[in-house]
Amino acid sequence: MTTVLEIELFGNCNLRCVMCAQQFPDRRQKAITFNEFTDIFGLYSDDKIDYITLHGSGEVLLSPIFVDVLRFIPLGIPIRFLTNGTQIYKHADSLKFFADKIDAIDISIDACTHEIYKKIRGGDFESTLSSIRSISLDHLFNSKLRLNFTYHKHNYQDIPLLATLANNLGIQRVALWPLVESAPYISKKWEVKFNDPNALSLFNYSQSIMHPDDPALLGNLSQLEEAALASNVDVLFPDFYNFKDSEPLKPSDCPVVNYNRIYYSSGESKHCCLQTRPVFNWITDGIMKFESAPRHSKIISELNQNKVPFECEHSGCPYISNFPHLEATLPSSVSFSHRG
Repeated sequence: MTTVLEIELFGNCNLRCVMCAQQFPDRRQKAITFNEFTDIFGLYSDDKIDYITLHGSGEVLLSPIFVDVLRFIPLGIPIRFLTNGTQIYKHADSLKFFADKIDAIDISIDACTHEIYKKIRGGDFESTLSSIRSISLDHLFNSKLRLNFTYHKHNYQDIPLLATLANNLGIQRVALWPLVESAPYISKKWEVKFNDPNALSLFNYSQSIMHPDDPALLGNLSQLEEAALASNVDVLFPDFYNFKDSEPLKPSDCPVVNYNRIYYSSGESKHCCLQTRPVFNWITDGIMKFESAPRHSKIISELNQNKVPFECEHSGCPYISNFPHLEATLPSSVSFSHRG
């Protein structure tokens, strides 16, 4: 059996990005212990693990067991993780030492200028770039680094600069991800102050999402494409930009339920980060494989019938966005509510 395993080492973060669930105290979770990690990892000792990711919604490089985990994972199981980049310099030596185990490091940046970075993420832009350069200029990581940019109405202006920024950092790959409609984020209650003290307005999640046909967005994506060609940077564009005329996806097309296994430090266990409810909770229900969870096989069955499981309801997932949701038939023990 082939498995993609994701174990979130640390649920908190040192930044407060305005579009992130870290804005809310109930999303700031604990650090997983080394014994918990090895217990979960051990469940899949007989599986063929394609790769393991160590991030979730928190900043993985804040984990006190990060280096121990790098040391523990056997060579041959590729390691991937997403980081905000601010703490890379603290782990540069360890990352270089274990570089042969590391398959990919995605660095979430979400801005290409000091002003936008400060407003959106609340950190120091130049310090973050300096931290990234502690490994990005090393030949060991030439093909392993990628800059990630989640765009919305308050940062899309920086999109054309992304390829140039990456090239200046010695990074040759970038990816763009749209802010998507997904519970529990579809709520005007998600209004938070920008990190810029001079900002006069609040960040409203739903109203910050950009329509794929927005001329300003398409124009900036086109400019990025030109800059990427000039600087020899590879760009992963959003699906609507790559496949404008493709057929709509349906629930039965979803592949991730068959191989993706996510264990968050909060205890929530999901097939996909866009699922709006967990399949089970490994803290309260006990550490188990997904195949042992009662809902696992039912979710697969419902998707194969092109039904939307309640674990996926109101998700921004493209596999279910064109299909009716099952909120009216939810079990009485399950409720849907917005955070805010």
